Amino acid sequence: MKDGRPFNDPSPPAVRYLYSPDRKGAHPQRHLKEYRGMLHADGYAGFKALDRNGSVREAACRAHLRRKFFEAVRAGHAPIATEAVQSIAGIYAIEKALRGGPPDERKAVRQEQAVPKLTALKAWFEASQRRKNGLFTGSDAGGERAADVLSLIETARLNRLDPAWYLREVLTMIANHPINRIGEWLPWNLERKAV
Repeated sequence: MKDGRPFNDPSPPAVRYLYSPDRKGAHPQRHLKEYRGMLHADGYAGFKALDRNGSVREAACRAHLRRKFFEAVRAGHAPIATEAVQSIAGIYAIEKALRGGPPDERKAVRQEQAVPKLTALKAWFEASQRRKNGLFTGSDAGGERAADVLSLIETARLNRLDPAWYLREVLTMIANHPINRIGEWLPWNLERKAV
């Protein structure tokens, strides 16, 4: 589909449908073998082979990216997903303000305003993914300890406690605390120190 009307593109809008009997990647490769440029795609794996030689660059769909985060926010308390949705909303706001403007103006504003937001979002995604390194703990015992600590951290967050504050308090006081009253140190039993 090509429709540049929202961007004052004078060329006529058009749509072209191509049939594929299945979801094999060979079909988009055949259909788009002569195409050069940007391909706005929805993450379908069949498009991946198109950009191997560099003549086609995929412009991923931000709506597909946002959808999973939005679903997590709607399902319940999800601070990481909430932060992602808010960051993406800031980028959407820039695009909304640009709608209908001339291409050179849209490009300049995107470079000035959207690129820094996208760069920050990418860095945030990468930093969030680094916590997955804990999957490689070296031993079953290490994995169990990591699971215990992560359970405490995430439970503290769910109870709106600053995890660093919570762990510091628990580790400082637990040695002198009676074992039969250990439940007093569970996150939902502590005075709130909000994140």
